[in-house]
Amino acid sequence: MKNRKPIVLCLNVNEIIPEDIVTAYVACHETRILIESDSYKKLSAPIILPLGRIPESIKELLSNIDFLDFGLSIKKDKFNIYDNGCTISKSLSLFYAISIATSSNADRILIAGADGYEVSDPRYNEVSLLFEQYNSLDNSLPIFAITKTSYSIDQKSIYNPNF
Repeated sequence: MKNRKPIVLCLNVNEIIPEDIVTAYVACHETRILIESDSYKKLSAPIILPLGRIPESIKELLSNIDFLDFGLSIKKDKFNIYDNGCTISKSLSLFYAISIATSSNADRILIAGADGYEVSDPRYNEVSLLFEQYNSLDNSLPIFAITKTSYSIDQKSIYNPNF
């Protein structure tokens, strides 16, 4: 997979993902951004944030951080992707990152580590609905899970030469 030079968007700060393969970090929830703001200074890749949704007090913490602004608005039962932002129904980094990849004209989206909630957990339905909303968009891309997930996403192996 490395020889194909994928664009790797890492959701939030994640020490499990080797930093040298990360193209950019993605965060969209204000609380998460505040909690991880000290870690951003140590990152070698930029972080993509919805600057318009971040309070001034948090923006001050980001003054010396390499970041890119991709807009985000939250509207119930909505999912739209634009050139410079998106509208989704919940502030979830996964769908913010999917929106960024789509807006950036990716060929496809490979997801790793989105194990999924238990089917009995109400968040499972929220995430499943967001996948359905995304798939119904005219500009949606094929999404494949390359690790085990409980969501209704096609699963593929990166070791398959035809993948």
